[in-house]
Amino acid sequence: MKRVLLLTLIAVSGFLQTAYAQEAADSVCVYYRTGYRYVEPGYRNNGERLDRFAAAVRQAAESGTLERIVVQAGASPDGTQRANDRLVIYRADSLASYIVRVTGISADLVEKRPVGIMWDKLREQVAASDMSYRDEVLRILDNEPLWTFD
Repeated sequence: MKRVLLLTLIAVSGFLQTAYAQEAADSVCVYYRTGYRYVEPGYRNNGERLDRFAAAVRQAAESGTLERIVVQAGASPDGTQRANDRLVIYRADSLASYIVRVTGISADLVEKRPVGIMWDKLREQVAASDMSYRDEVLRILDNEPLWTFD
């Protein structure tokens, strides 16, 4: 049975993100500095998580059970829409290249999915926090339409 490994790239710009996956055999969450696109193994323990994930990828590839790797790239709402749209593409490209380089798998096995601003993750974090004006922020996130002006 072939497995799909989901590499969830959560682009962090000012708030904490968590990984999520759909029917994946394995996943990892990678963090980024605000506005940064390159993989930093030394940042927020990325290296340890990526090493574990890379070992799982190599093992699946060697056993013939690796179907594909999906890289999802997202960003926080910091910055303009145009900048974030570019940033998530750059992050997906950078992380896909990193995984290919450290695992030796074919780039054809990597599917990139830039997902844009991750409003749902921001909402989860606000809801779980004890921040000032928490309820007001949740009301805005839940009820106000998204208007983006660049």
